[in-house]
Amino acid sequence: MQTSTNAGAIEAQVKGSLDETERQLKSVNQAGLTREAKDHLNTAMSHVRAAREALGYKNFVYAKELADKARNGELTLEEMS
Repeated sequence: MQTSTNAGAIEAQVKGSLDETERQLKSVNQAGLTREAKDHLNTAMSHVRAAREALGYKNFVYAKELADKARNGELTLEEMS
């Protein structure tokens, strides 16, 4: 069972991760990306949006999963460039 303290810590962790991932994704120069890389970027950004929505519903487990997927998408983009 999650206590409100644990939930607050998880929420803060997920928000921090999302903020950093979104900042990194927004800094990508899309003009130089291949179609495949653009698809990865769009998918990662959709994970960020969905994670923020899940946070709004206090679904921290799902939000963390989506934040991790977004971060993995960002890492994939770095490898592609």
